[in-house]
Amino acid sequence: MKLYDWRFASQLRNDHRIEPWAEEFGEQYIKMVVSDEIDGFIERLGDQTFRDETEKDWDDGQNEASLAHEARIMYRSETSVYERLSDIQGKLIPRLISAVQLDTAPEGIDMDERQRENFQIRGVLLEYIHGFSLSDIASRAPPDSWQDIVDQAVHIVHALGDHGVLDRDVRPDNFIVRHSDHEQQATKFQVFMIDFGQSRIRGEDETDFDWGRDKCQQDEEGAVGLAMQHRLKKVGAEISYVPSYRYLELAEGENEGWAGMAASSNKRDWGVEKCAQIKTHSLYLIDGLSSPNLPIAYLDPYWQPKKRRVVARLWRHSADPKRAWPKSSLAIKQP
Repeated sequence: MKLYDWRFASQLRNDHRIEPWAEEFGEQYIKMVVSDEIDGFIERLGDQTFRDETEKDWDDGQNEASLAHEARIMYRSETSVYERLSDIQGKLIPRLISAVQLDTAPEGIDMDERQRENFQIRGVLLEYIHGFSLSDIASRAPPDSWQDIVDQAVHIVHALGDHGVLDRDVRPDNFIVRHSDHEQQATKFQVFMIDFGQSRIRGEDETDFDWGRDKCQQDEEGAVGLAMQHRLKKVGAEISYVPSYRYLELAEGENEGWAGMAASSNKRDWGVEKCAQIKTHSLYLIDGLSSPNLPIAYLDPYWQPKKRRVVARLWRHSADPKRAWPKSSLAIKQP
């Protein structure tokens, strides 16, 4: 069972540099709900300018409200993607057994149904896949199986695209590898993809260009194929991964900047590879801006072919949110 409980979602809280949940945070959240202040606040969260200009001054109740809202969005994203991928459940992704709901509304406080909704924690009951993370294949699977396992993971990413799904959180840790159930199968292992909370479905009116651009910028297949190629190279193994560029033609249609990607495969390959390296944190030293003693998290890198550079947002990870570097931008120029 997977619950979207913002109170104990450590990664979500770390990403927003918010301290671990405490009872006093919950009390402030209750006050926001009971006073109905939360409704207007949640409505304004859709305005990125509001968030950028005010987030640093939010109190504990507002921080909790923002996290709770984001957790609900992730729940809706995951369940909608599972519905869209119904025909590959149990084959390439786990089966969704049921959606669940946990009522955490405090006792002794009079609230109407709308207010109580803010204390409903959503979740999903999924098929249990007994296996290991794709990140661990070097120690959990024989070398002669590595190529097939990575190929399966890339195939799943392609299947998502074929179903009109874009996943902003593709990484080796979000794939589970298990021993095949069928002795007659040519492969000894079967790969499943998990965690679609940061995914979206292609809009009904979304143009081919907009869809292709977002898919190219996200480079989901590189985030697993190229990432695993680099990871296994560190243990002396060579596996084959060739980018498909399957959305490049769509992305080139209406923007001269993207057209530059087709002009030179060398430029294109450099940009795609650099983005994948950044996504997997395989680069600790980039133009002297980082070192192993100052770990940097690079987020949402994308290739700008016309300017021949990769752009990424970054900040320093720190256990103390007050010491974390503010978000900024990094541009890496192609040599």
